[in-house]
Amino acid sequence: MKKLYFLVIFSTLILRVTAQDFTPQNATLNVSGPSDATLAAHADVYNSGSQAYEVMCAITGATMAPHHDKYFCFGDFCYDPTVTVSTIATTMNTGESKILSAYVIPNGVAGTSIVTYQIYDQSGSSDTLSLTFTYDFSEVGIDELSRTKYA
Repeated sequence: MKKLYFLVIFSTLILRVTAQDFTPQNATLNVSGPSDATLAAHADVYNSGSQAYEVMCAITGATMAPHHDKYFCFGDFCYDPTVTVSTIATTMNTGESKILSAYVIPNGVAGTSIVTYQIYDQSGSSDTLSLTFTYDFSEVGIDELSRTKYA
């Protein structure tokens, strides 16, 4: 009897882990460009569940190259680089998606920055979505003049 009880609990836990209502669509997770331009990564966060949620967005991890700054917009709101958790919940109805736009400003410095965002239900349910964006900034080249082009 104990073994059967254990199997019932185990199968219930598996169902909870795999039954997520937030799914990414049209995600651009890896972006690259020159170190003199702000790069943006985007993902549509889709509510595939059967209920509406009050959704928050948080930066849960960041490995930033020196002098790089990050900020994000989720739903109708944008947050400055000092904010790591959205301050306003965004309503996501069933079948609706909201855009997460995540930006890194390199401030002229080449390098790679990696930022992880988590989308979650404000009420504390287990529905969450983690997205990791990688930004690769390259040096900005200087065009050299050949000696024959000037007098």
